Amino acid sequence: MSEEINSRISKITIDEVVYDLRDKITEDKVVQLEESFGKRLDDNDNLIKRLLDATFPIVLTFTANPSTNNEREVETDIKFSWKATIDGKEIDYSSAIIKLTIGSTLNIIEGTDLTNKFKTFKLKTTTTATIEVTAEGLVKTAQATAYFYYPIYYGMGTSAENVKNNGEKIVSSTAKRTYAANTAAGSSNQYFFILVPTGVTSPTKFSMGGAPFVMEKSTETIGGISYTVFRSGEIYGNGAGVNVEAS
Repeated sequence: MSEEINSRISKITIDEVVYDLRDKITEDKVVQLEESFGKRLDDNDNLIKRLLDATFPIVLTFTANPSTNNEREVETDIKFSWKATIDGKEIDYSSAIIKLTIGSTLNIIEGTDLTNKFKTFKLKTTTTATIEVTAEGLVKTAQATAYFYYPIYYGMGTSAENVKNNGEKIVSSTAKRTYAANTAAGSSNQYFFILVPTGVTSPTKFSMGGAPFVMEKSTETIGGISYTVFRSGEIYGNGAGVNVEAS
């Protein structure tokens, strides 16, 4: 009986390899044992991380402000802010690793930026930022985008270029809205224009006072920027005004 017990406890199996503890332990066997145990420990560590991530994941919010209606090619301060929690409690940022990538530039967040939980960048084109937070052995990523658009121009004038230089402007992702414009005192032969730059949603229907409003459509490049140009079918004189619903 004692021989059977000794036989059982003197052998161990790791990754389907049987080791007889009574045999001489060679250097190769030591290396093999270390690799097997190391693999098991790594596997267990990864399993624990997956279980923690599934049970108590990092909840990460990441925002850009202002995120919309920024004028393209006009340098603007964009504030990227974040908040990370685990099991409802905000993480200890001083012991966390936070990486913030703006475009292709990696920023390691340190010092007061960590405790402030935001960092500001000067941008002038649409930019997506990616944040990676590592805390308590867990990793979470998120993205936020600041959108920039060329302005929409509108107003009364003799040409699209005239309205771009002297009309009103709006920065928005869409040109679907209500437009009001009046002719200047003493003016004549004026058209109502809406200039919609590439990348901004154009309207497809126009009305005024509930009735259809005729707008002719063309394309023009002014100052190196391509616009869809809408021009009223009617000419206006001194004191005339419009209130057009574009949808």
